[in-house]
Amino acid sequence: MKWVLFGFCIMFGVPIMTALASWSRRGRVLLVAALVTSTVLKISVNFASMEDYRGPDRGFEVSLTDLIAISLAGGLLLTHWRRLRWLPMNLFLYSAYLIVAYISASQAHDPMLAAFSVFKWTKTLILYWAV
Repeated sequence: MKWVLFGFCIMFGVPIMTALASWSRRGRVLLVAALVTSTVLKISVNFASMEDYRGPDRGFEVSLTDLIAISLAGGLLLTHWRRLRWLPMNLFLYSAYLIVAYISASQAHDPMLAAFSVFKWTKTLILYWAV
């Protein structure tokens, strides 16, 4: 049931939220409020989940927060692409951090477990850019 709901959110929810973000300012405000609220709800789907692993990340997790952030980013790209700031503040520092993380993940004892965290940090960059 979780996968059906996730597929429904990808096929219908993300385009509807993107349209809402691109059509009205109030829609964007509501989506930002939903983005903040979704961090508390912790609704997510794990790909390649490893439940026995006790680290900070147990799989390639895609959450409701990520879907809303993608929708907000899509709304920005559709409406404000001329005024859009393509390189957000502190992008150099965050990019350097990600490059070091990628290098460290390639040398990790178990690269799959390290990739879980690198995937999450990459998603965080998209969230940072959208907000």
